[in-house]
Amino acid sequence: FGSVTAYAGTYHHLYHKEYRTVGVEPERAMELYEAMLREKWYLEENNILSLVRQNAEEIRAKLRIAIHIGTADILLCDNEILHLYLDSLNIPHEYRKFQGIGHDLEKIL
Repeated sequence: FGSVTAYAGTYHHLYHKEYRTVGVEPERAMELYEAMLREKWYLEENNILSLVRQNAEEIRAKLRIAIHIGTADILLCDNEILHLYLDSLNIPHEYRKFQGIGHDLEKIL
């Protein structure tokens, strides 16, 4: 496939409502991103971040990525972390935040 769009997604099997990024204010994204890199849990097999890293060259060359998230979404911090990670790998992507929108697909479509 040539493109992927994520609407209010989450990107790690550890990202669930009891995990540390769900419902966290986005200002903490950099702190959590740095902890992720130190702890290396993003390298686990079948983790989307690990798959992105392993396939970064192909993704850069062939895949158009769009990420859409509301600024009031409980998953905003997860999306901020993915955005930081893609930037760190120099993977082009569109990152759109919709002001004041929560976890509501109809409002960001």
